[in-house]
Amino acid sequence: MPSSARAGWKMAAVIAVATVWTGVAHAGDVVKAAPDPSSGVVLNQTITVGGQDFFRHFSAAWRDSPLSERVIVIVREQPSARLGNLVWVEYSRTKVFQTNLPPSREQIRKLGSEAASVVQEAIVSTEVEQATLVDSDLAKEEI
Repeated sequence: MPSSARAGWKMAAVIAVATVWTGVAHAGDVVKAAPDPSSGVVLNQTITVGGQDFFRHFSAAWRDSPLSERVIVIVREQPSARLGNLVWVEYSRTKVFQTNLPPSREQIRKLGSEAASVVQEAIVSTEVEQATLVDSDLAKEEI
């Protein structure tokens, strides 16, 4: 192994040990759970320019939402020459918002901003419903 590669491995080992060492708690220390690194993610699965515009405006408005730091949403698009571009937002494997994109970029901007508030309301109502409905025969996803 070349000396530069060996030095790289040694540096990686030192960083790994330092990370583990700093994570060790002493008796009496309060240990807080680390935040989930995947929470607060907005995934972009759009294809067209209009879909990209929708995603950009949606995610900008979504960042202002209090849910944006703990919820994962996916923005998907299905282009169609006959029906126009269909865009939807998924949360927990369910569609919470769906629409056809208008041809105007200004309308797409407004639609993206409005979609963020609609998605937020849908997620809150879904979480309230899941919290209030207790049924031992159903899993959380089967409501």
